[in-house]
Amino acid sequence: MRNHTFNIVKALAIILVVACHAGGPAWFNHTVFLFHVPVFFICAGYFFHTKYLNDERTFVVRRLRGLYVPFVKWSLFFLIIHNVLFPIGLLSETYGNSGGGVTHPFTLHQTVQHAISIVCNMSGYDPFLGGTFWFFRALLLSSIAFLLLFKLLRRLTAFSSDKAAGWGIALIALLMAYVKVDGPYSLTGIAQGGYRELMGLFFMGVGFLFRQYGLPRGKWWLMAGCVVVGLSAAYLPTSMAWNPTLTQFLSLPLPAICGFVILFIVADKLNGRLHPAATEPPADADRWPAGLSYASHDRPEAVSPATTPAGGEDEEPLPHIPANPILLTANRLRTRISSIVLRMQNTITQLIDKVDRKLHFSKNIAHALCYIGERTLYIFAFHLLAFKVAGAIKIGIYSLPWEALGGHPYVLQPANNALIFLLYTVCGVGLPLLWIAGYRATIGHIDLPFTHWADLSLQAIAKVLSGGGMGLRRTARFCATGISTMVRNVWSSFCQTIKDIMDASNTADE
Repeated sequence: MRNHTFNIVKALAIILVVACHAGGPAWFNHTVFLFHVPVFFICAGYFFHTKYLNDERTFVVRRLRGLYVPFVKWSLFFLIIHNVLFPIGLLSETYGNSGGGVTHPFTLHQTVQHAISIVCNMSGYDPFLGGTFWFFRALLLSSIAFLLLFKLLRRLTAFSSDKAAGWGIALIALLMAYVKVDGPYSLTGIAQGGYRELMGLFFMGVGFLFRQYGLPRGKWWLMAGCVVVGLSAAYLPTSMAWNPTLTQFLSLPLPAICGFVILFIVADKLNGRLHPAATEPPADADRWPAGLSYASHDRPEAVSPATTPAGGEDEEPLPHIPANPILLTANRLRTRISSIVLRMQNTITQLIDKVDRKLHFSKNIAHALCYIGERTLYIFAFHLLAFKVAGAIKIGIYSLPWEALGGHPYVLQPANNALIFLLYTVCGVGLPLLWIAGYRATIGHIDLPFTHWADLSLQAIAKVLSGGGMGLRRTARFCATGISTMVRNVWSSFCQTIKDIMDASNTADE
């Protein structure tokens, strides 16, 4: 039976990524920015298989097909349509991001330079519509660096085990990131200096260690993670921005890991709704030690031994020993604290059970999250473009100028209320999925229908023009045939490109 927990984890993370770009409240952004992107690197490290240490080519090829190829094709696509988006208002030279930055149409020289940067350096992508594309580069370079470091460390006796190698990679990456932040150094040749790639390498090491030691489960881990993330968001907000301060760098690892733990525990609970039998306690659950899987108050009470002496009533009583008042006070305090903790645990358990009973549709939610989690790459790439639909609706509601649609990543003024924020999030997640589903339901099953429409249309035009004489008739037929052939070739190339992207972007390998 397949475990969908990590699909649900990635689905929750990508929804939070989209929501952070949708203009939510500040407290929400400060909280989610702590962990939403590191989750993907931790998942990548968790699923790294040591078999690739002896099959590097397969690992690198799969990473190139899954990350580099989609990045190049989608970046070039946005580059080609960049100048076209200004006349229709999707980009604007007046309305930009919250920092006042705007984008402009590219000259021919700028277009060529951007294309070279996209292909050779995985940079130069559209800063507004492809602002999240740095993730492709960071994950690709982090993955390759993880493989190389793993092979190098395994040559050393001290790192001969998988656990030791994982610790070594995580510590080396964290140390290099510290040097990058605190000193005037950068990884030459990597866009934006390489800080994100180094932190990605660190989080991949964390994910690999989770695979070796096991993932935390239980309510207490969930509560501890929520406390750490909440305190960090309130007092030390940070993110995986490319130019952090030293404080922001030092305050990132712990809340990012705790955020992953929170999502994993929630996803594990939802996965249990898909496979209820997997979450039921075994028949011998009452013999399990307390603290491993089932709380002690869930097991049958042990029968207490008889309090009367074995020898009967004629046995002489034990001598009376005066009680120590300090020990009595300590025992009473311990009993009271244990009672309070038990009440808190029972209250939380009852609350969760009550919510579970009310959420009868949680199984459907789990299925939907599994579907999203298997297609996170499309949402990551196209949610900023999908935001334009929500922006157009906002412009209609507030009677704003159409040029305001060029704001990044959303229409900035007026600030989004809860409904507009939800609208942006739904569009950012739903529209890329709708496009993929529509493509697979139509173009994916029909062999280039557009070419037939083009043939019929051009033949009709040729017949209309053929009434002007034999020379005109031949000329029209010649033009119609040439144009039809050109359109067919262009459409075939376009569809083949889309199919290649779909194949290259298949997330099943993850």
